[in-house]
Amino acid sequence: MPTILAIAVLLLLLLLCSVRLATGRPTTQEPLVSGKKWAMHEQDNRTCNAGSRTFTGTVNVATGKTLSFWFVESRQAPEDRPVLVWLSGGPGASSLIGLFAEIGPCTLDRDDTQTSLNPDSWSNHANLLFVDQPAGVGFSTIDDESLMPGELDDASPDFSTLMSTFFTLMFPQYASNGVIFAGESHGGRYVPRYVYDIARAKRTTLGQHLLPFEVLGIILVDALVGAKYQTTSQYDLFCTDSPSSEYLRFNESVCEAMAAATPECERLFELCEVTLDPYSCKAAGDFCDNEVGKYFTAEYMSGRRSPYDGTNPGGGSLNTYLNKPEIQKLLGFERPVNYSDINYALNEKWTRNPIITVPSTSEVVHLLDKENANVLVLNGQFDVADNVPGTVRFYDGLGWHGQAGYRARNLEEWYWKDSFGEVRKGGTRKGFRNLQFFSINGAGHQSPGDQKGAVRSVFERWLADIQKRTIR
Repeated sequence: MPTILAIAVLLLLLLLCSVRLATGRPTTQEPLVSGKKWAMHEQDNRTCNAGSRTFTGTVNVATGKTLSFWFVESRQAPEDRPVLVWLSGGPGASSLIGLFAEIGPCTLDRDDTQTSLNPDSWSNHANLLFVDQPAGVGFSTIDDESLMPGELDDASPDFSTLMSTFFTLMFPQYASNGVIFAGESHGGRYVPRYVYDIARAKRTTLGQHLLPFEVLGIILVDALVGAKYQTTSQYDLFCTDSPSSEYLRFNESVCEAMAAATPECERLFELCEVTLDPYSCKAAGDFCDNEVGKYFTAEYMSGRRSPYDGTNPGGGSLNTYLNKPEIQKLLGFERPVNYSDINYALNEKWTRNPIITVPSTSEVVHLLDKENANVLVLNGQFDVADNVPGTVRFYDGLGWHGQAGYRARNLEEWYWKDSFGEVRKGGTRKGFRNLQFFSINGAGHQSPGDQKGAVRSVFERWLADIQKRTIR
């Protein structure tokens, strides 16, 4: 006999399928109808020195597929705080990178043996839910390679099933607190699409029961929503007197070649945005990479620069820590599993599919206009892959109802107070109504980890602002 959860999951998947059919998007999701549905383990300071209660868990989202998560209760009044769902990008990157290296309650020590409390964690202000997805990423699993999701159409129903299970069966006490979805890097594709699908599903009575939470907003962290200006804006970084030119300045002939190819690059992306045709979008990306982006590509292929932070190559040791037998035992694994902070096979499968080049512009516009969702955009000053000049141009050109007002705003400096009470310049910002943009000085592609205090202060003030608007 199917359980109540199995029936609910089946109904949710049928609902999501009907939403996708209405928008011309097919689904390959196979619903789970039998077997154990979810598991959860409370953690302690041995796995993460959090300063609050934390839980790890898995949800069987479909036959042969699980999604795993790490849930962190807020350090202050968790029963009243919203839930922030964090998705790292890649595609194929584990969201536990966000937990241990960016916004989470603990940071991994250099010797990989223990963690330290992160005083600037976003858990000071919200409950945090880090989800390893798509299936096969991080601690999430697939029983067979054929089950590996290959695009957003495959991954979105799995994510919605996890959200439904989490808020209806595992932690229903948080369903009324409101939910914020944050996506980093390729999360600029994940979050707009997943939240768009959730919002569409919630317009039905069934969807309201299965997804019983209010979407408060989304946060796009160094996120690639659309690539129209990202490559051509490397000219701004390395051919003008920008902060990035202090560590890398292209010569005159290179800059002239980049400038000459810029009009055609942006014209091809305009065609991509109009047609949303994967092959047109791929052609635009290929041209821009080959004619404009090749000069910085040569820098990072040689090992001299990183596309995620032009000032240094970065690094990490999360794999060592999470593959320790004693840590995996505490996490609830009966036998050793191979944790990797990125699933390269999934990354290759997604990046070989031309649909990955289609921007999520229409979903962001829908969320701004139709759902009145609050949107916060964060961008590190030294990020090259998703750079500040390109991001500024992209949102100035975004065709939503507040475009004229947003575009008319000038960039202005913003400031924050550090732990010693000293006022520091944080970067530049602009905003209008429910769209807010902040650049982060001294940060690269993982800006919340590079400048923890500064970015935490932005999240704190933005959260206070949107909660005031919600109360009204």
